[in-house]
Amino acid sequence: MELAILIELTKMVWSGSIAGYKPSKVVRVGHSYGSVLSHALAAAAPELSDGVILTGYSTNTTWQPLFLSADGHLASENQPARFANYSTGFVTWGDKYYNQYSTE
Repeated sequence: MELAILIELTKMVWSGSIAGYKPSKVVRVGHSYGSVLSHALAAAAPELSDGVILTGYSTNTTWQPLFLSADGHLASENQPARFANYSTGFVTWGDKYYNQYSTE
């Protein structure tokens, strides 16, 4: 789903409907999971990017099951006393067991 969204957002950038002008080039920059998505976009729709910069990234995916099973929760809902003023862009572990499992 994230890749489909990224493709559509990139098309909107190219059309000028997001930035207010049509760019002459689009270079994608990603870090960690953003690099995974940027790499996937370059493979699925290479015509949408003029360049790709990948950081915090490896093609070794042995870590992915741990990351994807971390069961992140919205920080402000999971621990309101601690994260009440944080936006929904911030996540935390579901509980201490998820934290332990994902770091093993």
